[in-house]
Amino acid sequence: MENGIYETVKVLKKTVDVEVSLVRHVQLDRLRIRKKIRIGNDIQGQKEAYILRDLDHPGIPVLYDLTVHEGIMELIEEYAEGESLSDFLLSHVMTEREIVDIAYKVAKILAYLHGHGISHRDLKPEHIIIRGKSVKLIDYGISGLADDKTKCRFGTGRYMPADGSVSDGKAADIFSFAIIIEEMVNASHCSMSYSLRRIIRKGKNRESGGRYRSFDEILPDLLRCSRRNDLSLPRELPSSIAVAGFQRGCGCTHIAISLTILFRHAGQDAWYDGLQKGNLENILMTDEAFEERQGIIYHELFEGMEDYGSSAEKQIPPDGIRIIDRGDGYSGGDAELDIYVISGSLWKMRRTPADAGLPDMFMVNPWNRHAARKLIEEYPDIPVMGFPADGDAFSITEEKKVFFRSFLKIVKKDISSVMRG
Repeated sequence: MENGIYETVKVLKKTVDVEVSLVRHVQLDRLRIRKKIRIGNDIQGQKEAYILRDLDHPGIPVLYDLTVHEGIMELIEEYAEGESLSDFLLSHVMTEREIVDIAYKVAKILAYLHGHGISHRDLKPEHIIIRGKSVKLIDYGISGLADDKTKCRFGTGRYMPADGSVSDGKAADIFSFAIIIEEMVNASHCSMSYSLRRIIRKGKNRESGGRYRSFDEILPDLLRCSRRNDLSLPRELPSSIAVAGFQRGCGCTHIAISLTILFRHAGQDAWYDGLQKGNLENILMTDEAFEERQGIIYHELFEGMEDYGSSAEKQIPPDGIRIIDRGDGYSGGDAELDIYVISGSLWKMRRTPADAGLPDMFMVNPWNRHAARKLIEEYPDIPVMGFPADGDAFSITEEKKVFFRSFLKIVKKDISSVMRG
């Protein structure tokens, strides 16, 4: 690894068996973490290499390279820029919503880890890195199998129960997670809602029957806590919603992204499916706060995918309601709810919906009373909604919340007949 590829910026830790350094890739001018581990003496450090090798998530550092030479294992990992949560709390006073936002992102990382059979086992603020709105979880030195019930100490003292009541790595992570939320609340001196207090209490519960069993149970509670009941969801929702328009530029991609964000803000998993390559890419070009892993694009609350054609490897989509962006061209039929987007300039329409079958809903973007009236006169049995004028598809505004509440009322009223149809 030497050979002029990396130059040492700073030695971060050095013991008899381990040396951790911040290094710079000379050609790429990128910072990396280099770990040199003496094989046979530091079993935990070697274990970290094999754990990171098989993981791929925007909240987990990438393992770029692994070599073994003369009894020394050398790892090159992504450098998680930012500041640790422990340092962040010294200089920031957060609202409950900001605390829940960080907690949700950490919980998503841990849900991914547990889903791959791995527990972190040493969850604490020093291992959570904050940079802007992104969160990364570092240091997998004592990570292990999530369901391993070997009787041993997990984690750092104050983030684990003194009586050793956790029985496996998964339970250890859940307990530590609850303590960290409580620590964020105490450091910020903010008032705590009943919903957040319940999450902490249930996460710390020493009785296995009263404790969360997984982060998949915690995530919906955090989402409900973040919205504080400002958007309530009906019990029945469509599994897929298609958004299509009559011409380019009528806002299909913008509306599909907005619906994805609004559903997720309301506590319902949803993901964007762009059937026309490039629509989402063009919107994100000017925004550096997104990441792509295994074909899934992440941007704050947003998760989505684009169709790269039949020759591209098909990726496993995220969970939740599929929000399909058809672009310019209505061809309904394979979604449970079909939305046809009409520009305020109705006279520009190239064809009528009847050419391809009627949709379940019209959406005028931006809202235009004259265009809506013409649609209602021509299609009196189809709901007509107006989308608010909006410059940022990823934002959650009061106008969008008002729109979404009306949208949900129509969905709640019509979903049974739509799903039967």
